[in-house]
Amino acid sequence: GSGSDSEGVHNGKEKDQMVKAALLWILLSVTAAVGYYIKPQTIIAYIAIAVYFAFDAGMGALRRRILFLGTGLLSLVLMLFLTKAALIPSIGIETDDERSFGMAHYFMMGLNDETDGVYSDEDTLYTDAFETPEEKRRADMELAGDRIKAYGPAGLIEHLKNKTLVNYNDGLFAWGIDGNFFGGRDYEDLGSVPDMSFTEWIWSFIRPDGADHGKYSSAQQTIWITVLLLGLIFACFALRDLFIKNTPSGGTTASCGSGMAYIVMLALAGLFVFELLFEAKARYLFIYIPYYLILSVYGTAYLSGGAKWER
Repeated sequence: GSGSDSEGVHNGKEKDQMVKAALLWILLSVTAAVGYYIKPQTIIAYIAIAVYFAFDAGMGALRRRILFLGTGLLSLVLMLFLTKAALIPSIGIETDDERSFGMAHYFMMGLNDETDGVYSDEDTLYTDAFETPEEKRRADMELAGDRIKAYGPAGLIEHLKNKTLVNYNDGLFAWGIDGNFFGGRDYEDLGSVPDMSFTEWIWSFIRPDGADHGKYSSAQQTIWITVLLLGLIFACFALRDLFIKNTPSGGTTASCGSGMAYIVMLALAGLFVFELLFEAKARYLFIYIPYYLILSVYGTAYLSGGAKWER
């Protein structure tokens, strides 16, 4: 009868949606695994999506969410293994696991009070002096523990404050601190910059010693602080609406869908914790610039009152 036919069509569509969702999770896991070996922070976005998916009942029944998350996590683990075992060697990159530095090294270096958690040659030589990864890990964790004890509660809070300023108070994202890619003709191994009529003018802005570099850096800093403030404003009111259920939003927050906003906020919160725990540097935030821009757009919508927030 027509009832059974319609039920069959519904079941068919549901299966198609499940297959598509599973494939999307597999694709997401593949990109997260490859991205992890390029920049570890990229996996934070994957975790944010997984956390939102796991706790949002709107994403379907719990059984279905567990199925999709399981598929994604298995794909992630498999791809992490394949990327390291096959993909990286296939492009001519040789790795030495015995000399590799683990997370404990970057945790220890992030506690360096002399550098405010920024890269330290001394810490690198310290870790490299130990033979095996396990010896490195034990030595790094021991030194990290000593540094935490030396700080004390108040000192540690002060150190973390300084690290936060290192990470977030630089609209140039550590431009000029690492590498000399802007050096051009001053460095023979980097080739040369064509002697065009506007070359010197451009250099005056982008080179740290340029005559107009102050103008460029001030503009960048203003833009960056504005983006942060707009995103923070939105996050405060979105979290208010999340935890205080009866608080009216006034019809002034983002209309692009709460799912995207929560995922972005979760990812940026995870990034904040990551940079607080490990080595500090503003440029490590740069890959998440699209996320900061999305949140700042939501903040602009909130302030303008031109969109409605939907939990």
